Amino acid sequence: MKVEKNINLFTFPHAGGASVVYFKWRKLLNNNIQMHQFEYSGHGSRIKEPLFASIEEIVNEAYATYNNYVLEQPFSFFGHSMGAIVAIELALLIYKNHNIIPEHLFISGLNPPHKKINEIFSKMTDEELIACLIKYGGMPSEILQNPEFLNFYLPIIRNDMEIIERYIFPIEDLLFIYPITILYGQNDILSSKYNTEWQQYATNECDIIEFQGDHFFIDRNNLKITNIINRKLINCL
Repeated sequence: MKVEKNINLFTFPHAGGASVVYFKWRKLLNNNIQMHQFEYSGHGSRIKEPLFASIEEIVNEAYATYNNYVLEQPFSFFGHSMGAIVAIELALLIYKNHNIIPEHLFISGLNPPHKKINEIFSKMTDEELIACLIKYGGMPSEILQNPEFLNFYLPIIRNDMEIIERYIFPIEDLLFIYPITILYGQNDILSSKYNTEWQQYATNECDIIEFQGDHFFIDRNNLKITNIINRKLINCL
């Protein structure tokens, strides 16, 4: 099937992550899907900039960056973990300001709003935080035993976890009137138990898809995930 129109796909990485996590998708996505990888301040290519202090700061910058794009052609969001929070809030802000909605929202590795994680990662000692990162599959243990890397990385992940912990979902305002897809790893101890409960926030299509892997299942399922994205978004055009 030949598609004449294009659709924007805005991607948002997890806490401590950078836009490069989605780099491999560029060769796997349909040519009609134009991917835009958002980079958090203080991460990746913006490592020398100050870290964001709140989810609201991230959303406001993403809105300023992509506002013109969402007015020009159809758009969609993909966010993993913290990135999924950003994607949800950005969709709410765009709807509030322009009364337009995404064609699709992909929510990956995130509990439904009423099932917030109780662990306070930001207050953990370095040793406790490292143990959690290993347990959740965030980093290979050999990398987390590198002192130079830890001095660089731990302040970033600690900052990101703190802004997640302070964030409160606007549950009363959260109702997805557009299609959503929930993606999760079957061994993810952070977000694999309650995924069916996302359905209570959906008035449109709500697909829930399980993958092999832990919280960072997206790193090992690039082809499967992009196949899903291609199918969902091309059907929108």
